[in-house]
Amino acid sequence: MKKPLFVAVNSRYNHTNLAIRSIASYCAVHSKRQLSILEASIAEFPTNILRSIYERLKEESDRDGQIKQELIIFSVYIWNAPLIYEVANELKKILPRALIGFGGPEVSYQAEKVFFENSSLDFIVKGEGEETVKELVERYYVAQEAGKKCEIETLKDIPGLYLRSPSEDIFFTGERELLCTLDSLPFAYPSLEALAKQGGEKELAREAYFDDRLDPDIHIFYYESSRGCPFKCSYCLSSIDKRVRYKSLENVFAELDIFLKAEVRLVKFVDRTFNLNEERYLAIWNYLLENHNGITMFHFEIAAEQFSDRVLDFLQKMPRGIMQFEIGVQSLNPDTLKEIHRHADIEKLSKIISRIPSTIHSHLDLIAGLPHENIKSFASSFDQTIALKPDMLQLGFLKILSGTEMESYAKKCVGEKGYQWIEKPPYEVLQSPDLSYAELLFLKDIEESLDIFYNSGNFKTLCLYLLEKKYSLFHFFSVFVDYCQKKELFKVKHKTQGWAEIIAAFLDALEKTPETEKLYEMKESLYELLRFDFMRLVKPGKIPSWYKRQYNKDAHHAALLAHTEIKSTRESYAYSDYDRFAINPFSFEKISDEQEKVAILFLYAKPQERTSGQIKSETDCIVLEK
Repeated sequence: MKKPLFVAVNSRYNHTNLAIRSIASYCAVHSKRQLSILEASIAEFPTNILRSIYERLKEESDRDGQIKQELIIFSVYIWNAPLIYEVANELKKILPRALIGFGGPEVSYQAEKVFFENSSLDFIVKGEGEETVKELVERYYVAQEAGKKCEIETLKDIPGLYLRSPSEDIFFTGERELLCTLDSLPFAYPSLEALAKQGGEKELAREAYFDDRLDPDIHIFYYESSRGCPFKCSYCLSSIDKRVRYKSLENVFAELDIFLKAEVRLVKFVDRTFNLNEERYLAIWNYLLENHNGITMFHFEIAAEQFSDRVLDFLQKMPRGIMQFEIGVQSLNPDTLKEIHRHADIEKLSKIISRIPSTIHSHLDLIAGLPHENIKSFASSFDQTIALKPDMLQLGFLKILSGTEMESYAKKCVGEKGYQWIEKPPYEVLQSPDLSYAELLFLKDIEESLDIFYNSGNFKTLCLYLLEKKYSLFHFFSVFVDYCQKKELFKVKHKTQGWAEIIAAFLDALEKTPETEKLYEMKESLYELLRFDFMRLVKPGKIPSWYKRQYNKDAHHAALLAHTEIKSTRESYAYSDYDRFAINPFSFEKISDEQEKVAILFLYAKPQERTSGQIKSETDCIVLEK
């Protein structure tokens, strides 16, 4: 009996697709019908994915090697839609008898358009797929057992499907009731269960997790403990499903235990807003605190403004390496927030985020292109958000998604000075009533500058100094962008050392104007902090020409004697360095006296130490006593 095939194309090779695994597990448990799964990545050529699908089907073909009718379902998202459409259309050419279907948020709310653009498509699974696909797969197996072909006409009584009839008419079979409880969902990674039962012994369980290409050391595992979202953010598809449903804590604990025993590296909760029910989410966090394995990191998307003092007090107990937060700020413009049905109290949010301990990596999000947000307003949102000093600040761009309230709003504002967006995935905004295309391009370069300086961590000390001095980082990045655009520097990929040289040249070329007067006054300090950031990244094999060295070999040797155990002089020098700076990179105290410059010993992690987990990969920077 030939298995239906579920195909996922992930955004990276080490991602896993929760949707196909959840539905395949659901079918296996509740109808005893097996599905085969195949995962690829968007980095692969369409022809390679096509070949992988064909060869997988051929493995399960009849003994004569002939592939007859097949059922193939693709999991479609905004980032993979164009590639999947191309693969599906080519697949139909070589397997004309196959039933080809799509499912996922990208196709659920624009079925007619998707059918029109994909002549190969036979059906679409709308919304939640477990029950719908279970019934569909059952019909397919029953037809096989009777020696018949599964016809589209026989699927019309299965709710939750859009079907293309032989006459090319599009037919919707009716809405499907949502699952009442998520406890009916089996664990989506049965291969991990096999690994967990072996007590984490990877060699003993090798076949169990390589059979479906899962490696706990490499792959990111997605997990849901709830579905639905009570919020009404106009740009988000999650706002369509407002009924929140939960897995029982008993089941959540049992499944978290599998991740912990299998020693996976990263688990991302896909709950749209994890911290809705305080008693529930604190119980989950407390379970992780009490049972953590010292290896697995858990990622949560949260609404920080809902944290109570009780929650913030609890977080103080959380050690490094257990949890990380993604916090959606999106905008701090009151008119924008009102329009998109979000609320934010910057003072309250600032106080709460400042109380999240440094042991929890925090990642804040902003969206450019929202209603009523012009360049000045966005700059204000940017500066207020980055002033909270998150570990990362992500600058995203509005996407006009089908089925959202934002789509209806944007369509009312279409025109020469209204909303314009890309008609195909990723549906990114090209202009808004408040931002021109040129301004959005400028913000794209601001985004790249943010990643170069701040999110990478490579030149973060320089950024923190500007924040300490209450200087607008948006303005700093704007001046930097102007410099780079004139020299066309964003058109070429640069490594970190290349960017360091560019930043040094930018600071050297900085002139005193009414717009840059304050920045010009900080020029020398910024250069010193650039030197520090450059030196702490990795021991330079060669000191670049822009770097003004303040080295003293005797002082370097004395520092090594005082702060390390020298077993090999050659090795000690190979993994350390010494320099002096006219500003303290930790207190930002400026040193005017040449003799009082801050001396720092840099101790670099050896390659084997960076990967073994024995020490942090960051360089240890020791401020030496005078």
